[in-house]
Amino acid sequence: MNTDSNEVHQPANFEGIEKFSTAMDALHPILSECRVIKSAKELEVMRYVCKVSSHAHVEVMRHCATARPQREYELESVFLHDVYKNGGCRHVSYTCICASGHHSSTLHYGHSGAPNSGPVEGSHILLMDMGAEYHCYGADITCSFPANGVFTEQQKGIYNIVLKAQLAVFHEIKPSVSWPKMHRVAGIIFFFFFQFIQTCLFNLI
Repeated sequence: MNTDSNEVHQPANFEGIEKFSTAMDALHPILSECRVIKSAKELEVMRYVCKVSSHAHVEVMRHCATARPQREYELESVFLHDVYKNGGCRHVSYTCICASGHHSSTLHYGHSGAPNSGPVEGSHILLMDMGAEYHCYGADITCSFPANGVFTEQQKGIYNIVLKAQLAVFHEIKPSVSWPKMHRVAGIIFFFFFQFIQTCLFNLI
């Protein structure tokens, strides 16, 4: 059983498996521990893949400012090309999310049912959620920015509230601080976020 999702998966089965000694309960706790504790070499690889991914995100922003892409998948292709060519990362951690406009409110957009095929317009806010993978170590980076490089006042207000919540959580991260506490810190900021949204909606009526 996966202790994160509580889903139960069937064990591997193949011809000749009876020749091996198996312990069905041994692997999961070992893997879980590996996810928590990293060696110095592992940290080095993780920093590398995050650096490569960050560079590719900047290239996406630069492309957006100069080439004026027409479709979301153009931005995805810029990211994939950069992490492969300049970072040697032949894979990504997950399906790239390149959401423009209202697509950015769709959770896990970019899958086969919505394959980053929407239009990119100058007034849109872009949500780029992409990360390269290097030797099974993956980055996960999300950023938002206006397609034309200029925030509207409402976009700026929402962006800054989310940024304040993120910075507040960063300030709290230290050994012994619990996840719930960091959620509460972000929640205080988002309380003002919802007030801001209500004001925006009221002004539109």
